[in-house]
Amino acid sequence: MRVCRPPLIVSTLIALTLPSLAVLPARAEDRPEPMVLIEPTPRLPCSGTEPGAEPACKINAALLALDQEALALPCGLLDDATIAAQGLDPGRNPLQMWYAHWVVVTHQGASFYSLTLHADAFCPGGAHGWTEQSAVLFDLTTGAKVDPFTLLPVALRPDTPFPPAPLDPVPLDPVPLDPVPLDPAPLAPDGQTPPPLTAPPHTLPPLTALYLEVLAKTDPTGAADCAGTITQQQALTPDQTMDFLLYPEAATRSLILTPQGLAHAARPCEIGVPLDLPLLESLGADPRLIVDLQP
Repeated sequence: MRVCRPPLIVSTLIALTLPSLAVLPARAEDRPEPMVLIEPTPRLPCSGTEPGAEPACKINAALLALDQEALALPCGLLDDATIAAQGLDPGRNPLQMWYAHWVVVTHQGASFYSLTLHADAFCPGGAHGWTEQSAVLFDLTTGAKVDPFTLLPVALRPDTPFPPAPLDPVPLDPVPLDPVPLDPAPLAPDGQTPPPLTAPPHTLPPLTALYLEVLAKTDPTGAADCAGTITQQQALTPDQTMDFLLYPEAATRSLILTPQGLAHAARPCEIGVPLDLPLLESLGADPRLIVDLQP
């Protein structure tokens, strides 16, 4: 059995640009010299001559495409005029940026293969560096890419309309031609006009509510510090679920749910919480996932 590998040009570039990630300071803007570090995605064993090899080879083709996307560097090349105008050192790395891209295999079971892709960059002229994380999930039986949120019941998926539309809306009666004017609001006993009625607070989408519930149980300090931030982020899109990252994790035998898209200053509140096996079973998650996460 052979292991499929990236083409030579990709492998060579990666090999030339991938020192140990341990040498990187925690913040991209603190790094002493521009550098580009790209780690390739690991390949699955595949051979077209072996039974059942097609899904693994199909996954490897998708992983190669992800590697090629990682080579599309975020800052772009700077010409000499731009370097001079921005006061940058032309003798430094001509990319004039810091960029690291690395991969973590979070789960490999009988049915699913999951990876998280991480990027850390600082482009010249930016106020601060930025980080990015995404998740990729594959079905090992077909080789197809899977939306991780389809592992959850329909009610919890971000693409489920929220709030749900009524099943049978009752048609309203036509407005009368001469509506009777309403009496003014009655005065309170002390002579003051009572405050106007306010609408009830907007209900959180089910996935956001679930996240805050699990966060409070698993990380009370994080909940105390960040529940307000998450609620405010959700309020920006009250009729749809805010952005989350979701992926299976073998180490904790759970699905990890993490808020995404918070402002730079609020990034510490992107805290991942585990949706463990008992919770997933009670929610009615995908049975294949439940089996895959079992010890």
